[in-house]
Amino acid sequence: MRPVVARLNRAVAVGEADGPRAGLAALAELDPALPRHTAAAAYLHERDGDPATAARLYAEAARSAPSLSERDRLTRQAARLNAQLRSCAAGARCRDRPDQPGGVPSRGAPGQALLRPASGWWYELATWWGYWSSRLGRVGM
Repeated sequence: MRPVVARLNRAVAVGEADGPRAGLAALAELDPALPRHTAAAAYLHERDGDPATAARLYAEAARSAPSLSERDRLTRQAARLNAQLRSCAAGARCRDRPDQPGGVPSRGAPGQALLRPASGWWYELATWWGYWSSRLGRVGM
């Protein structure tokens, strides 16, 4: 595995294991010029309950995506979060806002399990794993 990919994957894995803030801290130690650094930051910001920053970073990552399919996926992520932000601003029930009915806290103390909307985090992780595996010419583990 190339060291660049390994360092970026480690930061995302830290974010999955120890919480998104720990992942963002690990990502901050890496060079922002790394390929897909911005997409990883967007994912971790979304996990940390900061959809505005995540949407901005997804859009930025889409502009520098190396392939059309990756650009489309990142653009859809940004659009999904922007639509969510618009509906929250319009007074809709927002699961990421604990101050509203039906809301759950999305940020937690270090070491505490995070509660977040059912958005298929396992799907996101599988997508990341599938992407990096295909880039390295491997399938599975």
